[in-house]
Amino acid sequence: MDVFGQWFNDFNSSDSYRKFQLRPVAYFCAEFCLYDRNTPEAGPGMRRDLSIYAGGLGILAGDVIREAADRHFPLVGVGLFYSDSKDLNIAQRRLKIVLDRHRNLITVEIPLQDRRISVAAYVWQEKGIPVYLLTTDIDLNDSRDRAITSSIYPGDKEKRLQQEIVLGLGGLRLLEILGIHPAVYHLNEGHSALLAIEIIRHEIEERLIPFDEARDLAKRRVVFTNHTLLPVGNDVFPNDLVAANLIKFNAEMAVPVNEIVKLGLVQESNLFSMTMLSLRLAQTANGVSQFHAGKAIEIWPDHPMIGITNGIHLETWDRVGIDGDPDWFGQESDIRDRHKENKRKLLNYVEKVAGQKWNPEWLLAGWGRRIVGYKRPGAIFQDIDRLAAILRDENRPARLVISGIPHPADEEGQKQLLEIMEIIRTKLPDAACYLPGYNFEIGGSMVSGCDLWLNTPVIGFEACGTSTMKAMLNGTLLATTRDGWLSEIEINRVGWELGDANPGADFMDLLDKEIKSQYYSDKKSDPEEKWLQKMLAGRETIVNKYSASRMLKEYIEKLYSPIIN
Repeated sequence: MDVFGQWFNDFNSSDSYRKFQLRPVAYFCAEFCLYDRNTPEAGPGMRRDLSIYAGGLGILAGDVIREAADRHFPLVGVGLFYSDSKDLNIAQRRLKIVLDRHRNLITVEIPLQDRRISVAAYVWQEKGIPVYLLTTDIDLNDSRDRAITSSIYPGDKEKRLQQEIVLGLGGLRLLEILGIHPAVYHLNEGHSALLAIEIIRHEIEERLIPFDEARDLAKRRVVFTNHTLLPVGNDVFPNDLVAANLIKFNAEMAVPVNEIVKLGLVQESNLFSMTMLSLRLAQTANGVSQFHAGKAIEIWPDHPMIGITNGIHLETWDRVGIDGDPDWFGQESDIRDRHKENKRKLLNYVEKVAGQKWNPEWLLAGWGRRIVGYKRPGAIFQDIDRLAAILRDENRPARLVISGIPHPADEEGQKQLLEIMEIIRTKLPDAACYLPGYNFEIGGSMVSGCDLWLNTPVIGFEACGTSTMKAMLNGTLLATTRDGWLSEIEINRVGWELGDANPGADFMDLLDKEIKSQYYSDKKSDPEEKWLQKMLAGRETIVNKYSASRMLKEYIEKLYSPIIN
């Protein structure tokens, strides 16, 4: 049964829905993980997604698009196309350049510094939901400006700021020329915050009203989702850099540049924050878990957030459902049989990439996500000798799969990855492996093929953490700290809780004394079948409470409908 089907059926026959059909929601994000659902499962390492995302933000945005498409909710996505993403794959066949009815290239101009540049777009159609991906890599621009949208999240501060100018200003101008007039603008993280400034410009031009009045009108139509409390995840630029890049834009608005700069000003500093700009110009802001929203008020006390916990698109991440039905539970043995098949596929890939041929009956643990300090990827390697002994136990062996990539500009993350790879190479060559090229397909194979999913972030740093949701959906048990959304559930019902002080030591204690014992007992028809019951409990929790269906429902109820009603 579709848990939220009746709610969407009722909503789609309401007056509110008809209003959104006339004026949809515009969902702005700097990255989208889009993949071809019509292509058979590609398997680990085989791409069927657009390689224009960096991590969880883009994966979440892709899930929102797919959920809106499945529920026929009127939504338009706007992002950036990164032209250096040369990894050709099946999904790129779905991209079309945006042309007018005479098949001429549609472009918009935006002011940048003392000049104007041209912006075009590709479009991806997801069951009638368009996602427009902006690009400056066209012949109308010189080489300097063509390179603005070349790579995702560049280390060069000015180039990154210019990307966000293209996204915010160019995105709204593209929608205008296409005749799309949204009722609500959803900023998914602060990278698109300058959209709010462009809406102000639009209001001034259309209504011939002063800046302050236009600002208040614009605010009524903007909502903001914050995904991180970490400074590194919240873009900050020198005020003078922002002023220099917006000087022509401000001249066109006939508004002093300091009026714009102060909207994003970090108090008692010379810094311009995209997060502060978003918070000040949004009607409503939300955190991506209840815990995250509660922590956010400590950082931004003047800007309370509501909690809308992230959810996952069930069809995208489900590898154990029958005929794509995520509500299926079936016979209790079925989930084990299907999980066993997913594990076989993952182990085949491990053998192909790492040369390790592991017994599918052995316990398989996995850790896979972006490699960054607060996620503590090295936590489980603190006592290598003990870990090696536990993994190599002849009576109850276990194996470990690690994957993930750091941001190219994250030197500490790069260092951590090299250290982990060296530990595996020299200390655990037979008991652990690292899978390179972590992406959508590898992540999906790991969360569905591992028996146990490790999650070790510092509590208070992980805003949500949806990899654990994907693991639970597929019958994979957890060993995790209580961070992000996991503060909302009883972890020991679906796995094992790790303490925040030393999760690595906790993991080894639990693995040695409880986890392996329960895993191998269950395989010998333990009457209580504790492992199986946890598999079933995890899947049921995600289907009923942590799907993208529930998340979209709450977006509509708490963010979108209050604006149009």
